[in-house]
Amino acid sequence: MALANPVRGAQAYVFVPAQRALLRLVPDLRVPAGQQIRPLAFIKLMAIVLSIGTALLLFINIMLTQDAFTLSQLERQAAEVSAQEEAITQEAARISSPTILAQRAAQLGMKTGDAPAFIDLGSGTILGAPDMNVKK
Repeated sequence: MALANPVRGAQAYVFVPAQRALLRLVPDLRVPAGQQIRPLAFIKLMAIVLSIGTALLLFINIMLTQDAFTLSQLERQAAEVSAQEEAITQEAARISSPTILAQRAAQLGMKTGDAPAFIDLGSGTILGAPDMNVKK
């Protein structure tokens, strides 16, 4: 029973309702009697915020449109370069074909060797009969 009295005294001290709050999160926003709140400042602030937001959206839209045009130009240029590359590759394949090479060699005065001869490097002898009848 000796412990019961101090506990009751602590409860009485802890649960005493406070007359006013110890911590305040926001200031008291009550309007004094006889005055009215003027919404003009809030309306101006909202108009400015909306104007800035609209201007930013317009700027972003213009930038995206400009980038889209640039992208389409670059894609068209890439297609042109790809077509040129394909044409050059086909021309190189056509020029390096054996038939075209033989015609070009004939235009330059080269003759085909019908019977080739080989040299044995070990002994220095000629193997085969070379065609010595080259027309000039």
